[in-house]
Amino acid sequence: MSTTPTQPQIDPALIFLRGRVAHCNHFIDLYGTYDSLAKQFKVVQAALAGTLTDISDFFTRSDFVAWDALVNEDGAGEDEALQRLAEAKEMQRDEHEFAGVGA
Repeated sequence: MSTTPTQPQIDPALIFLRGRVAHCNHFIDLYGTYDSLAKQFKVVQAALAGTLTDISDFFTRSDFVAWDALVNEDGAGEDEALQRLAEAKEMQRDEHEFAGVGA
């Protein structure tokens, strides 16, 4: 018997951007990325509030555009985004050092 989830899950590499956004009589949580050059968030996946089940396929492109504007308007999670970006760069640097890249 397989223990893998039967429903798609939110990518753990994504940043939690905003929770409990009302949409069609439901509350959803928004996950995405942060572009440090543009200093903007991009909503990539959506989940039912309080779960990690990806329900992004149920929404339109215009929903995602509206959510991008929403999370950028209030600066959702900017500190966390910058911290994750710094951690990713440090991990990449460590991997390159381990592999001897740039030596």
